Amino acid sequence: MRIIELLPPSDGNGSSKEEEEPLPQDADYVLSLSDELETSILARFPRSLHWKLCFLNKRFLSLMKSGEIYKIRKELGLKEPSVFMLASGESNWWGMDWPFKSSRKLPRIQSDYSFEFGDKESFSAGSQLLVSGKEIEGAVIWRYDSETNEWFKGPFMINPRCLFASASSGNFAFVAGGLETNTYSE
Repeated sequence: MRIIELLPPSDGNGSSKEEEEPLPQDADYVLSLSDELETSILARFPRSLHWKLCFLNKRFLSLMKSGEIYKIRKELGLKEPSVFMLASGESNWWGMDWPFKSSRKLPRIQSDYSFEFGDKESFSAGSQLLVSGKEIEGAVIWRYDSETNEWFKGPFMINPRCLFASASSGNFAFVAGGLETNTYSE
């Protein structure tokens, strides 16, 4: 609530009879929220705006990097659709979060030449994008974690395969069919 002191009437030439004090400014009122409440509010921001939170201050940047915001979002049951795509001839994946008005370039996968230019299968589970392909060493899956904005190797398939069908439900991904990687050649 803001309280403004009424000034005494003017003498007619634009100045008051008493010395004028400056009116209080919005910056004079600092509202302090607890860290817990502040974090809970930030967790409700759309995921497409999270990159902007990193520029507010160091605390928000560390919150975003720690994944704490995503844990709170999960507890609150907040879900937002995402779309990931790799355009033909591109080496970087792109991600778009609801409401799909903007896109972001994902970091480059640190794979070898064989994986980058070979056939790939992609599917998602939870907040992760999984990309299956073949490196010089053999079959591999790269996992992009949208919470940390990083690529990781793994998990490995029990029976490595390519050209499979996939489906996901929540945090689980399912693959079926395809060709075993030892019979598949590019």
